[in-house]
Amino acid sequence: MAFLGLAVSLAVLIWSGGVLAAVLTRLSRSLHVSSFVVSFVLMAAATTLPEFSVGVISSLEGTGTLAFGAVLGSNIANIALVLGLLLLLNGRLQVKGVVRRREAFWAAVLALVPLLLAADGQVSRIDGAVLLLGFCAYLAQLLRSARFFHKADEVKGDPRFWRDLALFVVFVALLLLSSRWAVHFAVGIAELLGVPVFVIGLFLVAVGTSLPELVFAVRATLAKDPLLSFGDVTGAVVFNASLVLGVAALIRPIVLESLREYEVAAGALFLVLVYLVVAVYTGRMMSRAWGIGLFALYAVFTALEWTRG
Repeated sequence: MAFLGLAVSLAVLIWSGGVLAAVLTRLSRSLHVSSFVVSFVLMAAATTLPEFSVGVISSLEGTGTLAFGAVLGSNIANIALVLGLLLLLNGRLQVKGVVRRREAFWAAVLALVPLLLAADGQVSRIDGAVLLLGFCAYLAQLLRSARFFHKADEVKGDPRFWRDLALFVVFVALLLLSSRWAVHFAVGIAELLGVPVFVIGLFLVAVGTSLPELVFAVRATLAKDPLLSFGDVTGAVVFNASLVLGVAALIRPIVLESLREYEVAAGALFLVLVYLVVAVYTGRMMSRAWGIGLFALYAVFTALEWTRG
């Protein structure tokens, strides 16, 4: 029953996240925001709402390690599985431009910060504040460069804008409710199997909440614009590592019982982030062969974690 409950909860969570992605895309069109901002900010914000909801609910219920595991697992899955899928579908990606390289670099840096902050065995409220400050500074710079708020003022009289805004509120509420049940059933499964909550968050919840990014990768490929998905991936990494963990830690400090539990995940995250930065800057590692390599890395990571668990 717990497995069925988790599956249903994740299905509703993923569906509501998908609807939110569509709503936010329409909002971006109303605002006439560039496709880069749509993919990196709006789509990333939409597709990371499940992780955000899981992080908030798990912290409120005192299972912050689930949020930590879900964030690490989601960021690994976003690069290894989503980017790997993009490479498999497209054969090769050309990521050009100083802006895209800069965003990939800072995404990698922000994704590593939580690991450094957790070196003392916890992500404290001060650590959470640091993560949120970094996120706000980064996002403010990006939105300012896109003149986002100026464009929002121009469309405030458009009824379609307010309709989509109302839909956004409704489906955020549905997302929060489904994520609450996902956390509940994930903890139940962990107790049933005798598996650490961190491991459940790392796989069942993390991969489940990364499905919107996987779906968007396929849609972007079919639309012959795979770089939209690349922007979503890098943006999602930033949102997960800074916003999701920052808010979760502010609600309740995340205490890690044993740092050794996180060694394999930390190592896998470091490897995929190094790959991301090197691949974007050199342009020589964005091929189908590297996509297969990313899938293989995730398979090895999965085997090692379950063996340890």
